[in-house]
Amino acid sequence: MRHILNLIAPPLVDKALIVQNLNELLPHYEVLAIEEFRKKQKRNADEVETNAWRELWLAALQTEYAIVVTEGDSVHLEMMLERLWRAPGTHIFTLTLEPSSLAPQQVAARIVQNLPEDFKE
Repeated sequence: MRHILNLIAPPLVDKALIVQNLNELLPHYEVLAIEEFRKKQKRNADEVETNAWRELWLAALQTEYAIVVTEGDSVHLEMMLERLWRAPGTHIFTLTLEPSSLAPQQVAARIVQNLPEDFKE
């Protein structure tokens, strides 16, 4: 069974520290951030975006537990999630982060606290 924590973090959110803390609380999850997949591409702008999302989708298919981190504003996100839903045994839990006065550790702890039980394992 595949568990995808789809974390949408707009630019105003300090996602790096939140994701780091989440990964400490959920060490069995692999962090898959679209920004990292974009950095790996060496093509023109249109190809970079398309290929980065394709690589992210393939990476998500190859792991049992993933935290997928995006800004939530790409048309590719919806297509990727739809393809992941079609894969047998895939469960996706989507969270949208908003700017908060809480420390990143507190935000991460609340996320884990509110996850469905089968995502915590």
